[in-house]
Amino acid sequence: MTQNTLAAFIGTYVYALVAIVLRETGVFGDEKAMVLFWMTALVLCFVVWSLVRWVLHLQTFGSLLDTTRHVEDVTRTRFRERLDRPCLGANPLTQDVPKGAVALTAAQSGFVRGIVPEIMQNLSQDHDVQVYVTARLGDFVLLNAPLAWVDGEMDDDLAQDLRACINVGDVRSYDQDPRLGMIAMSEIGTKALSPGINDPGTAIDVISRIGRVLSNYKE
Repeated sequence: MTQNTLAAFIGTYVYALVAIVLRETGVFGDEKAMVLFWMTALVLCFVVWSLVRWVLHLQTFGSLLDTTRHVEDVTRTRFRERLDRPCLGANPLTQDVPKGAVALTAAQSGFVRGIVPEIMQNLSQDHDVQVYVTARLGDFVLLNAPLAWVDGEMDDDLAQDLRACINVGDVRSYDQDPRLGMIAMSEIGTKALSPGINDPGTAIDVISRIGRVLSNYKE
């Protein structure tokens, strides 16, 4: 919202400079002044509309209710996506990893932020290997800890490509991790019940939001 508002102001400023230059150089004569006038009026209306929308946005921006609403929306979306694709489109790992599999280790310590199974599938087909991903989204992995296991011949190039399909970073991401949203809402509710805050209304609101998210559960 803020970026759109700033873009509106910058675009209006550029339009004003261009209009002044075209007017002074004679490109827009008196016979075209009416077109320039109405265009300027439309631009001013657009700026006022953007400013009013931005002010209305700032009234709720950063509030606890607005924050929990955003967390709920993101969590519900990711929760439905995970229910539709429990294993991100891959096959569930229902048995032990083959004994001869080679470990694909992490290049850094951090949280598993995202997994790209489509590219991983293409790489496994091209190199005729089987990839068993054992690191879950949201897990914290240490340096050189196994992210996945490769059953077949794995060279350095394949290991680098497969490692690029598993995003490891310093913080968790909401993109593929519905558990993060549930944890965030539970932490909001827990902090609201602390003696220093004593806000049971927020805790009740969080419980209702978690209930709405879990109501989408299916086998």
